[in-house]
Amino acid sequence: METAWNLLSSNFFIFCLESHILNLVYCIAAHSYFDRLSNFPEEILTTLLQDKSFENPKLQALRIFTKIIIEKRGSVLPKEIETFLSAGYSKEQVLELIVGVAHKIMSNYVNHIAETPIDDEFK
Repeated sequence: METAWNLLSSNFFIFCLESHILNLVYCIAAHSYFDRLSNFPEEILTTLLQDKSFENPKLQALRIFTKIIIEKRGSVLPKEIETFLSAGYSKEQVLELIVGVAHKIMSNYVNHIAETPIDDEFK
């Protein structure tokens, strides 16, 4: 099993969770496809897409904090940051998570404006 931070640094975790939370049809299809090609753990992908909790406390902390950043649009409370840090993450990782979410938001806006159709291979 990969560590929580290896998953985050690959950005697959962020992209899957954000796509699910925001109901981004193209992104859910595309990221699910590429996650499977990259050997992203199927049980983690399924858990993210079904919005379920992880048994692994560090993965669960990552899931919750990522969700907070997305749903609150970055208006995260100090206690929420502290909870994430106390799970074993660093301030640098908070920044990396924010950068990943911002990157995904930008690509989502482009897909919405361009009305990007879902590729046949992603269906």
